[in-house]
Amino acid sequence: MTQAVIGACCLITRVNNNISREVKEAQILRKNNQPLTSKHYRRLKRYDVMKIGDTQKLTESGAGENDDSNIRYYCKTEELSDVLETTHVNVGHKRTRGKRHCFVCD
Repeated sequence: MTQAVIGACCLITRVNNNISREVKEAQILRKNNQPLTSKHYRRLKRYDVMKIGDTQKLTESGAGENDDSNIRYYCKTEELSDVLETTHVNVGHKRTRGKRHCFVCD
């Protein structure tokens, strides 16, 4: 199984948590056939919440429907450094290239 970060957008933790809560609320309302507001429809159209491991991630709605390699998720600002480092290692970037140095490695 390969892991790839195809696309990640960074959100402030408070905003990420707020949107995740609103998406879950809208999903529950839809499941129970209760009326949805226009904000609920917007959240469901744009976002989804996926459980990945032990954590729940805010993802782009419809992402990964056809294949799991195209999942786009929203990371929290605290996770950005880890996402960049993982991506950097996965692409096989060398520590130095000629006289240029990699800004992530240094």
